[in-house]
Amino acid sequence: MEFPNSEEVTQVLNTSFGIAWLMYGAFLLMAAMSKSRWLVLVGLMGMLLSMVLSSHAGDGGIGQLIFWIDFFHLGCVLIWLGGLTLMLVFRLSGAEKTTKGDLQFFSRLALPVFMLILGSGVTRAVFQYYEEGVLEQAYIVMLIIKIGLVMGVIACAWQLRCKLQQTDVKASAYDNGVSLEYFFAILLLLVTGLLTQLPPN
Repeated sequence: MEFPNSEEVTQVLNTSFGIAWLMYGAFLLMAAMSKSRWLVLVGLMGMLLSMVLSSHAGDGGIGQLIFWIDFFHLGCVLIWLGGLTLMLVFRLSGAEKTTKGDLQFFSRLALPVFMLILGSGVTRAVFQYYEEGVLEQAYIVMLIIKIGLVMGVIACAWQLRCKLQQTDVKASAYDNGVSLEYFFAILLLLVTGLLTQLPPN
C-alpha cells in the first residue's frame, strides 16, 4: 500500500472538499480535547458545517438558503442517529438491557426530530430540483431507494411504539426493535452518502 506523496496531498487540500475535511479534523480536535462545554459545542457545530461544505449544498457557498436547509437537516439526522446508536451500544455492551423508560424517552424525542428530518429533506429536494432542472437517472434511483429506507425506519419506529404501549413484552423484544431500526438507519446513511457523491444532473 502506497501512501500519497506531498504533491498529491497538496492537490487535495487545494480543493474545496479537502479544505472542508481539514476544517472537520480541526474542529474534531477542538471538540475532543476541550474541557469547556462551549468550545465542545463550537467544535461540534464546526464539524457539522464542514460536512455540509463537502456536499452538493456547499457548492454554492454558505450564503445560499439550501446550504442552511442542509445544515439543519444533517443536524437533525445526527441527533436522531446518535440517540439510536447509544441505545444499540447499551444493548451490545453486555450491560443491563435498555429499559422501557429509556425507549419511551427516545421515542418522544425521536418522533419530532424525525419529522423535522423528513420536512427539511423534502424541502431540500424541491429546492435542488428547481435549481438543477432535470435530474440524472442514477440520482433518481438512489433517491427512490432512500425514500424506501425512510419508510422502513418509520415502520420500525411505529412497531416499537406499539410495543411500548404493551405491558407484557420482554425486554429483548424492545432491543430487537431498536436493532432493526438501526439496521435501516445505517442503510439510509450509506445511500445518503452515495447521493452526496452523485451529480444531480
